[in-house]
Amino acid sequence: MIGSRIRKILRDVWARKGRTFLVATAIFIGVTGTIALFSMSDILVGQLRTDIKEDELPMVQVSMSADPDAQLENEAYMKALADYPDVTTVQGGFSETPIFFKSSEDEDSFEDGFVKAYAVLNEQGELVDAPMDAPAVIDPYRVVAGTLPAPGANELSVETRMADEYGLSVGDTLYVRALSPSRDPATNGQTGTTEAWTITAIVFDPYAFTPKTTIYTDVANADYLAGRTGFNDFWLRFTSYDIADEQFEEIQSFIAENTPYTVAFAQTEDPAQSQLITGAQTISNLMGVLALVALIVSGFLVINVISSLVVEQKRQIGVMKSLGATRGDNFKIYSGIAFMYGLIGVIPGVILGIPAGNAAAHALAPEVNTIITGFRTSTFSIVLGVVVGLAVPVLASIIPVWGGTRVRILEAMTDLGIDANYGTGPLARIINKLPIPITIRQGLSNISLKKSRLTFTVITLSIAVGAFMGIFAIFESLTSGINLFIDSFNIDIGVFPSEPRDPDEVTTLIQDNFADDIQTMEPGFQIQVNFKGYEPELGVAGPPGIFGYGYDVTSDTPAFKFEISEGEKLTAENASNGIVLSSLLAANMDKTVGDTVVLQVPGNEMEMNVVGIADFPLEQAWADWHTLANIAGYTFDTIVPGTPLPEDAIPAEVQGFLSQAGSFIKYSTVVGIEDYAGSMPNDQVLALGLTPAVAPYLTFDEGSFPGDSGGDTPGVIISSDLASQLGLSVGDTLPVIARTADGSQGLPVVGIFSLPPMLQSGMSADFIGMFWRDLATLDGATIQSEPLPQGWFIITPIQDPTADELQTILDDMNDTLIEAGVPTFSLNFVELTDQISSGFATFQAILSAVAGLIAVVGALGLLTTLSMSVFERQKEIGVMRSIGAGSGTIAGQFLTEGLVVGIIAWIVGLPMMVLLQKVLLSVTGFDETFPFELSYTAMIVGLVGMLIITALASLGPSLGAARKTVSDILRYQ
Repeated sequence: MIGSRIRKILRDVWARKGRTFLVATAIFIGVTGTIALFSMSDILVGQLRTDIKEDELPMVQVSMSADPDAQLENEAYMKALADYPDVTTVQGGFSETPIFFKSSEDEDSFEDGFVKAYAVLNEQGELVDAPMDAPAVIDPYRVVAGTLPAPGANELSVETRMADEYGLSVGDTLYVRALSPSRDPATNGQTGTTEAWTITAIVFDPYAFTPKTTIYTDVANADYLAGRTGFNDFWLRFTSYDIADEQFEEIQSFIAENTPYTVAFAQTEDPAQSQLITGAQTISNLMGVLALVALIVSGFLVINVISSLVVEQKRQIGVMKSLGATRGDNFKIYSGIAFMYGLIGVIPGVILGIPAGNAAAHALAPEVNTIITGFRTSTFSIVLGVVVGLAVPVLASIIPVWGGTRVRILEAMTDLGIDANYGTGPLARIINKLPIPITIRQGLSNISLKKSRLTFTVITLSIAVGAFMGIFAIFESLTSGINLFIDSFNIDIGVFPSEPRDPDEVTTLIQDNFADDIQTMEPGFQIQVNFKGYEPELGVAGPPGIFGYGYDVTSDTPAFKFEISEGEKLTAENASNGIVLSSLLAANMDKTVGDTVVLQVPGNEMEMNVVGIADFPLEQAWADWHTLANIAGYTFDTIVPGTPLPEDAIPAEVQGFLSQAGSFIKYSTVVGIEDYAGSMPNDQVLALGLTPAVAPYLTFDEGSFPGDSGGDTPGVIISSDLASQLGLSVGDTLPVIARTADGSQGLPVVGIFSLPPMLQSGMSADFIGMFWRDLATLDGATIQSEPLPQGWFIITPIQDPTADELQTILDDMNDTLIEAGVPTFSLNFVELTDQISSGFATFQAILSAVAGLIAVVGALGLLTTLSMSVFERQKEIGVMRSIGAGSGTIAGQFLTEGLVVGIIAWIVGLPMMVLLQKVLLSVTGFDETFPFELSYTAMIVGLVGMLIITALASLGPSLGAARKTVSDILRYQ
């Protein structure tokens, strides 16, 4: 009997090859998708968990900028942070700081890159470059090849993905643009020189956000290459994340109040829930679950096929029972057929799913910031695909087989293949009265008769269209929200100096050199802000916090544009303390026009009046840029000279040198020294007002760089040559005669230095240096503090510019500014928009493709169902032929059935779309930023897509029915 059952199974599977192919294909698609996508998830998340360690992640990261005029004591700041209650680890340095490089000296343009460097306190409490093998280092990287650069040498490391991208290896040369005055004596301290740096190591950094363009070196070199002063990041770990979260705002205020740094942005994250891992896991698992759904819904197709097979073989079942076969024997036969369908689909599904999962993991690895090497598999995913692929058809067959094998012998032997209930019942009577063509009514009647069979097809298609519409709606919402955010910036390009610089200097450089490329140029400001008494629920979407954006409210072409839905816009009259809130922020804060809010930045706060509310889906606010800059303490000190300096006081060649000094020399004049004939006209000596940025370039024989006296007696530094001529040492008094004073003033000598190479060819040896503020005061000048914009937003005269057109302008601007000693960070907003859109489109395509798998399974189910219907209804087709029905009429009837099934599936899929949209928003964390909105576009696209799919699936069976001849029909049964 066992052999007979097996032969029966194999013969039925082979006899209906088309049906077998369709069912096995549906299972194959589900198994392939399940194995591939779950493997991809398992491989990626497993690699991320290997790369990213919880105890290496910061709990708080604070990004800031330093005034180049400030004298920084980073070691003291690090010690203060290390002593802060509950802080266990503190690290300073540079994170993703912009630089420029090229891999070949012959290349015409530079690539935009980033430099990273870390500093920590050693056991002796000294500030040192972080050894990457130290256990306390946050966000460490590891050496893949070579050795780490030697401190102070022109050496660097590159990330392994950057090495692959540019074909670099240990020992190669990378040409980097130094954004600080050059160390090379031959350049006379010129800024922006191209220098050859040796790659000594290839490293892997799992925490890098831009690994294909990231280099690594020590802190001093990073400072030199980036043209910055001091750190731009502090990373901290606390005894627990809960404490870190509680201290988040306090630690920012501590930094702002106890250091010269201005906090621009800060974020906190639970290392146990790192977005680097959870984000990838959420997306990957979501795709895997959708693929698993495709496999499960293929079971509905099995139910239909087995149901049809049992009905079709009712006489065979009766004959087998008459020969002694038990109900169990019949159950085993038809469940065995279902198992064979599964086996036929599983085998190629496993063969294709394994490499597909490996390929998908390799392809998606850069998107989730990791590297996959070699061929990877996931045993769990393979077992899951095989077990579910075999179990689903067998389990799906239980109900129809159990019901079908209950048939009695007499019933089976007297079956004529004609349904006596055709056209009866209330639904049939309603269909009969519809004012539509008879062929369409007949199609609807056939659907009403096969309700149970078509139910599973409808469910499959409704899941497919619901998933597609939900995914489409999600990304439509995200894309429109992001585009609305980007469109609120009324700019083409943005130019942001790396450090606070004289705004007149920057605007003059740009306007004098690029007048033809500029239509409008507006100052702007942005900073992360809080509002007293309000705790925002921060999601993973949108800006990581509430940002305040500042613009020129008096401009006819302001850098930001938004629609005021309530109140009024910002004007010169209300700009000093007025603020506009986004509609989402106002609603969450329960604020309206006329209310007051207390805007807080680290170390300061200000009460402001809500003058307007803008219709905007993100939590953010707008104010006059002067107001935001003043609140943030982002100001620039302008020196207003007292008595004008005679034109011939400083020779032209020296003036030329001083003009290239950049941020090193902020003020210059001449002074006299009692009983000493200086090299300047009238026996004067050149006096330079120095900023702390020059300190690393001075080698002191005695003493140190002069700090800001703060009103006390200022100190001076002199060259070793001048000290020798005057017989002075540190601690002695230098009798200085100011231009505006009657007599000399004794100033203490605080440092004696050797003339640096950059000064040797352009300067005489007899000059003195002072902290610039002290020298300006000594010379009778006054100092005024003015708000400073963070950058300038520019609109070009180009209509609909491309990213390449804007980048050409930006490259030229960068060259001009860097050569003038003003290193900048620039933004190409068209390129930014393209990158964001591309990233969203990638994930949308992947998720839509998975939804498409379900749609294909549903289409196969409809194709199979209609094919079986054609086979079962051959006598009906014969009757229609006998009364003159043509091929078009018959084909139209079956096509109508398919389209009606598609429309019903679309209607049923609408609530599924809503449910999936809400689930997707929740699991991805976008629900806080992008509230649920019903998408009518998704509905229309889903309906059109469903009609196309069902029409295509119905076309084959419809044509097959139309081709049936009378002889074919007479041979039926």
